[in-house]
Amino acid sequence: MPQDCNIKKFSGCIVCDDAGGVLVLHCKTPECSQWEIPEVEVAPGETAEQAAARAMQENLSIGVRIVDLLGSRNSSEGHHTWFLAEATAGEPVLFEHRQYDKFGFLSLITLTRRYDELAANTKTFLEAMAYGEIKLDI
Repeated sequence: MPQDCNIKKFSGCIVCDDAGGVLVLHCKTPECSQWEIPEVEVAPGETAEQAAARAMQENLSIGVRIVDLLGSRNSSEGHHTWFLAEATAGEPVLFEHRQYDKFGFLSLITLTRRYDELAANTKTFLEAMAYGEIKLDI
């Protein structure tokens, strides 16, 4: 966990489908067009686990069960923590249509091939995997 209290802390879930795809959102605004792992800033008094579950509820209307802590890494945006989770309630539905236009399950290979189309948090996750800081068995 970062030592500096001024560093923003983010938390997100990795939810996979049966084919090994990772659930990601597509941000489509005048400023950006990119794929990203659902993530939110950790609120004061909230744990990283609670924030990760909230990210899935707020962004995709699904309840999740946190299965495992995958890892964390610093980036220029702040400190990111990711949890492996499984969907327990609901089907993914977009709520924030002003920011997101679709979602999907993309394989790690597809995400890597689309590296230039990824949000910073998703690039940071893939970098952590490439450096062996995160292991995802899907």
